[in-house]
Amino acid sequence: MKYISDSRLNWREDPIEIIESGKYKKLHILTHPFSYSINKKSMETKLRDFIKKAIDDRYNIIDENFTALDQVIKRDEII
Repeated sequence: MKYISDSRLNWREDPIEIIESGKYKKLHILTHPFSYSINKKSMETKLRDFIKKAIDDRYNIIDENFTALDQVIKRDEII
């Protein structure tokens, strides 16, 4: 089996060449979806957006299970 990854959008080996070579019966290909976008963004912006989304998701989960969360802490105080 062959393992390849797009660590920080950097493929150490060309995945297309590896696939087309037929050399390996099994491939483990790891990609990081948050690294890719339609609009060109810096890695810093991508990471900031990813972290902000996670914080927003967590806030929403807590808000669904905590009465009057916004009276304790407002969303804009943490994001």
